[in-house]
Amino acid sequence: MSSSDGATLKSNRKACHQARDLFFDCYDKNNGNQSKCRLELKEFENHCPVSWVQHFMRKHKFEKYKEELTKEGLLSDKDAPPRA
Repeated sequence: MSSSDGATLKSNRKACHQARDLFFDCYDKNNGNQSKCRLELKEFENHCPVSWVQHFMRKHKFEKYKEELTKEGLLSDKDAPPRA
């Protein structure tokens, strides 16, 4: 792999992560109402591989689930698996 390929991969990954963050910011601000974040979702899907979008969506949902369990006292911070 040439250095230009590496730079391209890095910039693509950065664009994906920025699009992901913008989508989840919108998603969380709208209490999980995905229909209010259509543009952000489209950018997220355009900048990231499908498998990454699926992974990030599952991970976000799981993180929110863990937060809810912790808030309800069903899971303590020490019981939660470490973040990778």
